Amino acid sequence: MLVISPLTLWAPYGAAGLLFLLEALPLPLPWAGVLRPPLFLAAVYYAAVYRPGLAPFAGLFVVGLLRDALIGLPLGAGTLPLLLARWAVGQWRLLFTSQTFLALWAGFALTALVITVLTWALASLAQGSLAPWAAGGVGAGLAVALFPLLTRFLRRALTLAPPV
Repeated sequence: MLVISPLTLWAPYGAAGLLFLLEALPLPLPWAGVLRPPLFLAAVYYAAVYRPGLAPFAGLFVVGLLRDALIGLPLGAGTLPLLLARWAVGQWRLLFTSQTFLALWAGFALTALVITVLTWALASLAQGSLAPWAAGGVGAGLAVALFPLLTRFLRRALTLAPPV
């Protein structure tokens, strides 16, 4: 009989939750209000490639709405792109699992760019005026730069999780 400890069961969700909090909560840094790298997107992307059962659409919908509310986006402006990213990456997951890390990283860079542009467009549409673009672009670039470090963290958390 397989015995699963609570730590191994909740490790992937704890890792994603930590990235969620680092992205959503205001940090006491002078540039933190402007610069929000999509760290939670990295967790969703990585889980969609290697453990898609740990990133269900219904759960992402609820977490996405919470994220929108905490960050100050119009509800759905960040949720819809997050769900789209999960779906698109799921369609390409077999390709990503058979490629090198550089291909996975390039896929994340493209995903982060598309999702940032889509979030910006939806937020601008909901607000009725163009939202500032520079902060989102810099944030996406920072997330892409941090992706190798984030994947090491997420890989450790996902390997603790029991099969889904």
